[in-house]
Amino acid sequence: MIAYPRKMLFMTSLTENGTPILVDVLGENKRIEGGLYIRYPTGGTDTTRPNFLFEIPAELTEENERLQARVAELVAVAVSVRDDLLLRSEIDSDGTRCVNLSASKWNLFCDVIDDNNSGALILRKQAEALDKYSNDLDRWVDERPEEVRDDGFCKGVRRSAISASNIAKRLRNDAGNAEGADNAK
Repeated sequence: MIAYPRKMLFMTSLTENGTPILVDVLGENKRIEGGLYIRYPTGGTDTTRPNFLFEIPAELTEENERLQARVAELVAVAVSVRDDLLLRSEIDSDGTRCVNLSASKWNLFCDVIDDNNSGALILRKQAEALDKYSNDLDRWVDERPEEVRDDGFCKGVRRSAISASNIAKRLRNDAGNAEGADNAK
């Protein structure tokens, strides 16, 4: 028994570049055999079949959790720095606020920010996830009976796999460029 609601990737021909859409699967549609209600990120709802839905790869879920923890860490440090600046601020002779920052808060801020060379890492992780997605799509088509592999939908899935692979290559290239720019600083 599948628990609803849950997030899944929806393979549709509606997107321009063939990428999947993250949707909420709301539950079974009792009026359509095998149909599932989904909600798009824009809020609209629809019905689809399970074979158009894919689980979110565990790597993406883990990476998302890691990135959310990183964002929380950055926000906590930013709040701490802001609070320290306000605590130490003085009003200048012209009426503007002048701030001073303690060395410990500045060092903490710099340590966290300097660790943020993760732009290239994020691009590489996105490329890895797209490669896995592309391979999963190819495998899905290969698992279909041979007589349906040439139908329009399977051809669309293959095009989506190629598109995902091409985007992954571009992301790896962008990661290399980002690392080069970071090293040049």
